[in-house]
Amino acid sequence: MFGRRFARAFFGGGPWGPPPWWYGPGGGQWEQGRGWFAPEQQALRSTAAEVARLFMIASRSAAGNPERQAQLRDFLERSRKDLTDMIYGAGKSSGTGEA
Repeated sequence: MFGRRFARAFFGGGPWGPPPWWYGPGGGQWEQGRGWFAPEQQALRSTAAEVARLFMIASRSAAGNPERQAQLRDFLERSRKDLTDMIYGAGKSSGTGEA
């Protein structure tokens, strides 16, 4: 009546399997046990969100102040470099031409 999206075969599996949102976040057969909702991960996400919020406040207050903008730019570059080193290894370049 409403098309394939609402058909029982579509939600029940069918030849293509269930839709991607069927298992929920972190509930798919390959994603089980990743700990996305673990307390440690929640604390990291909360802290990262707080840092992003503080950065937005600082960047708005630095509008028209070249010295503060330079400080924020340096903070971002250091943070980006630290995260890149953490993810890809300390000895590898981030692909921006820096060695």
